[in-house]
Amino acid sequence: MSGPAAAGPARRERLGLPRARGAGPLLTAALVDSLGSGLFLPYALLYFLDTTRVSLPVIGLALSAAAALALPCSALFGPLVDRLGAHRSVVLANLAQAAGFLGYLQADSAERIAAFGFLVTAGQNLFWAANGALVAQVWEPDDRRRWFGLLRAVRNLGTGVGALLSSTLAADTSPTDGRVLAAANAASFLLAAALLSHWHPHDPPAAATEPAPPAFPPPAPAPRGYRQVLADRRFAALNAATVLFVLCLLGPPLILAVYVTRSLGQPAWVAGALLAANTALVVVLQTPLTEFLRVHRSARLLRLAAGLFAVSFALFWAAAPPRGAVWTTLSLATGLACYTAGEIVCSPVLTDLVATLAPAHLRGRYFALNQTSWSLAAVVTPTLLTRLLTAGPAALWATLLTAAAIAWALTPAIEAPTARR
Repeated sequence: MSGPAAAGPARRERLGLPRARGAGPLLTAALVDSLGSGLFLPYALLYFLDTTRVSLPVIGLALSAAAALALPCSALFGPLVDRLGAHRSVVLANLAQAAGFLGYLQADSAERIAAFGFLVTAGQNLFWAANGALVAQVWEPDDRRRWFGLLRAVRNLGTGVGALLSSTLAADTSPTDGRVLAAANAASFLLAAALLSHWHPHDPPAAATEPAPPAFPPPAPAPRGYRQVLADRRFAALNAATVLFVLCLLGPPLILAVYVTRSLGQPAWVAGALLAANTALVVVLQTPLTEFLRVHRSARLLRLAAGLFAVSFALFWAAAPPRGAVWTTLSLATGLACYTAGEIVCSPVLTDLVATLAPAHLRGRYFALNQTSWSLAAVVTPTLLTRLLTAGPAALWATLLTAAAIAWALTPAIEAPTARR
């Protein structure tokens, strides 16, 4: 094929975009539910302060308790995804999150905040356990990493637009505005569930996913269920590295605003501009960079990401006083660029490696156990980093540098032979 007829596929491949025919409901659902989350989540603490008599420390404790209680649920969701199917599990996860955010409209005590927060967090854990398994089931390995990159870009776009809208709609932080945003988020999950429930994903060709029948008697069956998952040494190394990579991923978005304003004495708009630039760069560069790097082995890409994170943390650390204004600005901007590059490189690779290591009949358990690593890091990171920053910038950035270095050292033990390209 040549000429204009071939221009479209060639351009799509250069941009790192997968073949998306028939996947419109999946992409629309990803945009819709991330848009709703972007609307509500930046306003969440203010919402509970405005609509309840619960104090801020108790609100934080209730939400942390909800996340901690939902953490063991991921292991239970693995068998559910394997038996119910990834497609139905994603729909169920959206419905659970919709129910949780509707419950927030009636949350007038710490106990109710924790209860409905548990429902929201458990729904999130189920979603991420099922979503990766769904992508692995529907698309072939050659297109899979593109899909992980595209879905991540779409979700960043939705979250960024939602956060921008919420900063405008909830500028006066009134209880009515908060309830509108909570209801809008619940509606976004209901709409996403409706879109996905009417979507009928195709299965990849059997020849591409199933091995040929053996010409000799098969060996005795290996242990199934979580015994087989826990016996996978590469997967254990991946989970250990995932905790460290997630710590690196969550650190700057969580702590940068406080660091820039309190430790560096910069105006709040500087932190806002840095985080907005991060979102914009991920949306624009995620798919083309994923495509450009897909010829490289997964372990090499994770080492690259760990190195970029380490450089970014060193630059953020170097911005601390008594540096001049020009040096501080340059260090922050360059550090953000390195951090964003590391984020773009590692996120699709981490998810794709789970799909690569997992046998088809155990994908739900593999993704569920890996989601536990993400959730564990998400529970630990806020407390750890805020305490480190209280001790000083050196303690904060030295710890994150150490995490990136250990993640770099773990990467050779992760990659499966079939993941090498």
